Parts: sequence; C-alpha cells; structure tokens
Amino acid sequence: MNIFENESGILGSASGDNLKRSFNEFLQQASEIRIRLGKQKYLLDKYLSYLFEATNGILAYEAASEGLETESTLSSLCSEILKGDAKSKDHPFYEQIKAFIDAHPLQYQESFTKLSLYDLMLSDSYLEFVYKQYYTDLVDDIKAFLDIVDLNSLYNKICDTLGGEKEMEHLNLLFCERFLIVKAMDIFLQGMTNQLLYSLTYRDRETSKQIFQLLLDEAFYR
Repeated sequence: MNIFENESGILGSASGDNLKRSFNEFLQQASEIRIRLGKQKYLLDKYLSYLFEATNGILAYEAASEGLETESTLSSLCSEILKGDAKSKDHPFYEQIKAFIDAHPLQYQESFTKLSLYDLMLSDSYLEFVYKQYYTDLVDDIKAFLDIVDLNSLYNKICDTLGGEKEMEHLNLLFCERFLIVKAMDIFLQGMTNQLLYSLTYRDRETSKQIFQLLLDEAFYR
C-alpha cells in the first residue's frame, strides 16, 4: 500500500472526529474518577492542572522555530569554514565540522551546493550533539509549570485510592490523544528536518541536479 497515494499521507487527516471523541472521553473519564475520589477529588484537580499548564508551557511554534534555527546554525558554521572565517571557532561543534570538511573536499563550483551537501552529511552528528541539549533546556523550562515529583506522588495517591492504575492509565492516554498530539521534541526535530529538506531540494546550477541526487552520487557518503 502506498501511504502517499493522496495528500493526507503528508498533511494528515482533515477530520476532527477523533479529537472530538478523545476530548469527550477524557472529560467522561476524569468526571468518573473525581466522583470515585470523593473528598479527595482535589488530588485529580491538581494532577490535571499540572498536565494542562506544563503542556501549554511549551508552545509548538517555538519548538519548531528552535529546530529551524538550530539547523541554520550548522549551515552557518559550514559556511564560515568554507570561507575560511573562524569567528565561531569557539562553538563546540566547530572543530568536528572543520575536520569533516577538510577530509571530504567537494569539487562543485556552486558554493551553496557544497554548503548544502556538507550540511546534510553532518546533520546526523549535529543532531546527536544538539538533541540532548535541547531536551535539557526544555526540562528546565517546564519546571516553571511542573513539579514532576509531586505529579508522580499525586498519581500514586489517586491510584491507591482507586485501588489500581487502570483508570488513570486510560485517562493519561486520552490526555495525550487530545492535548499532546505531537510532543515538543518531535516538533523540534521536524523543524530541523524542514531546514534539511530545503537543502535536499535545492538545484545545483552546474549539474542541473537537485542536492539529493548529488548526495546519492557521492560515493564517500556510503
């Protein structure tokens, strides 16, 4: 089956029925748990408040922008090195980029072609370098909204009162389906990937090939 047989393979579904179902089921499940908790329903209220505020505290567009800007930094470093400019020499990834470029000279005439190829060939190493740092930054940011120790304590107290985890596990799943449709780290990664896609589709004027074609032609990359 071709998952890209129509536009929805790239764009996603235009139907909001699943979100409506998830939201209604979430409200129903939360209401039932609150009733069962009785006078201790405040535990669930605080638990849900943490989740709502923490989820809203990390905005999707900011994560996407961070991804785009992070990948742009790699391009800038590659560009500086190709021009012999060492103004960003203190960047912790600078030496690794320079060593790679020095070891893999490219003969193309177009400077942006060489820049795009180096950007793509170094992207995996750079992703590994920045991914954990961005996650650490997000953890620091989310602490303004979330006490993870208290969140877990609330969860355990609620489950003890209910006599098991099944109801809360289902509530968490419904929360994710409706409110955590895409997690911040995935959005960040897609932002970086969009920048890479721009490089992949750039057309080299010397060869009239797109960069992905040249990349596949480069034997040293395999």
